[in-house]
Amino acid sequence: VFDVNSGHPVEPPAVFREQAPYAEWRNSRFGNGGEDDKSCQDCHMPSPPDYATRIAVMRSGTVNRRWPERQPYSVHGLSGGNTYVLGLLKTWREELGIAQLTSEQGFVAAIAEGREFLRQAADVSLSCQSRDSGLLQLCVTVTNRSGHKLPTGYPSRRMWVQLVVTDSRGDVLFESGSADENGYLTLDSKLLDPACLAVDKSEGFSSTNCYESHHDLITRPDEVAIYEAVMADSNADVTYSLLHAAGYLKDNRLPPAGFSSLAPNFDAATAVAGAAARDDSFNRADGMQGTGRDTVHYRIPLSAKDAGQLSVTARLWYQSVRPAFVMALRHGGSKVRQMQHMYRKQP
Repeated sequence: VFDVNSGHPVEPPAVFREQAPYAEWRNSRFGNGGEDDKSCQDCHMPSPPDYATRIAVMRSGTVNRRWPERQPYSVHGLSGGNTYVLGLLKTWREELGIAQLTSEQGFVAAIAEGREFLRQAADVSLSCQSRDSGLLQLCVTVTNRSGHKLPTGYPSRRMWVQLVVTDSRGDVLFESGSADENGYLTLDSKLLDPACLAVDKSEGFSSTNCYESHHDLITRPDEVAIYEAVMADSNADVTYSLLHAAGYLKDNRLPPAGFSSLAPNFDAATAVAGAAARDDSFNRADGMQGTGRDTVHYRIPLSAKDAGQLSVTARLWYQSVRPAFVMALRHGGSKVRQMQHMYRKQP
């Protein structure tokens, strides 16, 4: 960890864990040695049933010696969660100098596989619906189906709930978490304030307006349930620089089932940070940790003219590179300028 004021390593020396999916998996129902054990390879490198293959063919003199067929064989697909960068690589193959080594069809296939893989990572459901005295109450439950936090990996990623309520005419009565065609949420204009993106923060700076806090209860359209990791520098201010990251202001990425801060395999670097740690429905039920799900409660005021039938839609969205991580890039090198140019053309 580098001190944001001096530019030198902090004293005493400290390390920031950029990614910890292995530690998250070890503290889950899939990695604790129980009957539900499942390895990383089981999901990311699955083995087709009833399939065997020869590992190699070895030539010895004039006789081809074949190795025996072996099982299991793991598909080396290694699908992950960053189809956006694959899309950039596909679009800018010539400019990036990889056109001779890749094909557009190959990227299209990899993107399709990645998106299908992502669809299996979580479930979203509506429950506890009630409507009385001009108030609509709803619950949206998000369940993690993976073996690590969602979203996992590099801390640029975010996942959020979009909830839309419409009347019998199709008119929108309430809308939270809708993004525009470029993947920007309405609140991103606030989060992209230059003061939030700056490395050197001004005197009296507060990070409060630079990220959306965790919500257990949502009552206004400008409140959005966002699951993400928000890094803090050595001054406990928001940062988008890994070298300055000393911890988290917010980490409400949804833990996997079985995840508990009281478990023997718990790693403090994977702890929940911010308001989610005080949310009784976040990875908890009846006071016990490890559900691997979160329930967001909505209380939506209705007017007298909203007396007819209503429709409610809940969606879970995922973004591998949220805008602030690109806009906060400060280095003037050609690679940074190229990345920002590609992002502006393909948000």
